[in-house]
Amino acid sequence: MRFDPLQKNEILGMWKEFCREEFPDKKHVRSYVYVHTPYCSSKCKFCMYESEPLLKEGALTEEKKFLLNEALETAEAVEGLEFDGLYFGGGTPTIYEEDDFYDVVSEVRSCFKLSGRAVSTCEMNPNSATSGKIKTVVEHGIKRISLGVQSLTPKVLEVAGRKEADLMRTAELIAFAKECGASVVNIDLLAPLPGETDKTFLETVEKASGLGSDTVTLYCLQNLGQQYSPSEMAMSGESLGDWDRIKEIFTSGLAGSSLEILKESSKLTTCLIAGNSNNLYNEDNRYELHSRRPVAVLGLGRNSCSNLFGKVFYKNLGRSGAAQGFAAREYVGYRKDIFEEALDMLLLHLRDGACLPFQYFESVFGCDAERFARENFEMLIDRGFISFSSSGVEFGIKFADALKFFELSKTIKQLIFTSKPRNLLRSGAE
Repeated sequence: MRFDPLQKNEILGMWKEFCREEFPDKKHVRSYVYVHTPYCSSKCKFCMYESEPLLKEGALTEEKKFLLNEALETAEAVEGLEFDGLYFGGGTPTIYEEDDFYDVVSEVRSCFKLSGRAVSTCEMNPNSATSGKIKTVVEHGIKRISLGVQSLTPKVLEVAGRKEADLMRTAELIAFAKECGASVVNIDLLAPLPGETDKTFLETVEKASGLGSDTVTLYCLQNLGQQYSPSEMAMSGESLGDWDRIKEIFTSGLAGSSLEILKESSKLTTCLIAGNSNNLYNEDNRYELHSRRPVAVLGLGRNSCSNLFGKVFYKNLGRSGAAQGFAAREYVGYRKDIFEEALDMLLLHLRDGACLPFQYFESVFGCDAERFARENFEMLIDRGFISFSSSGVEFGIKFADALKFFELSKTIKQLIFTSKPRNLLRSGAE
């Protein structure tokens, strides 16, 4: 796929068209607003996201100005569209001082209409989160707070360049968030990390799960060699095993808490969510740009990515040179259509080894899933990776490495697009 320059007016026009359209798959498309903060106090070694350390005085103030202008202009294009969630991520959203943080949350929140099923989230670093910032997000309807603890092993965090979260302070933030009316308070953990052992990871899970949060989410990291030097990777003779072993230790570490692995997360390839019976965040409503379900993600802020279902995937490159004004932001992206969305749905089910029900596929795309798979994935069917049951498309493989999956996905698409005329699938009709 080739990323081409896109004009902002062109993007806004596609969102307006999307809002006006009436087609069978529209009701199945979950939509989110993602608000990206491109800065952190320091850049963690393990971070593979679009963020950078805040070094230049005034950079955050400038980013806030551009972000809010962007939100206002975009809101006009999507007027009337109900979003299923508002997600503040990064980077570190709580890097803003309290007054600026309030301005960002309140003004962005006022721009977009949320549906009754919306689950909105704000990521917070325990070291920069405050009671005031928690109060701000909860009062504006963002009632899921996710605290990025990541690890509680000092030597691991030292190599990563990350400050350890204070346990007492983190527990106080969790308790305060619940008092304010947060519906879900989550703790994020990451594994494996260089120097983390079975013993230290178990201790991290035990400590984190005892802090009183509603959920603990474990994310699997891949390709750490791109971030860490060989000496850093070899800093310990012991290390965590593969993802299955990590999940075993994670489960053991939860034993003394009220949390247990949520059934809805068991099909996710590189993520595992533990929660209590009141948890409101699962596979059906979690924000995910590459979800198995159709999504339209409206990204705001420099380095944010957006996905407009059936139309375009694009990235905000940020400010262009010394030009002034909101129009100075640059965007690149590639065109998509309903046919590629159908390909993606099958490929993402392949990634997770999850069954794709015939009925669901037909309700979204208006065509038969088995016929579509046979027409486009003959090679995978011949190799036994795809088969068919009475109720759906079955996949005999799953990927624990997200990057390897996306490389395979890109290769398969290229083969499909070059081997025969592009199938202009239409929703509800051929």
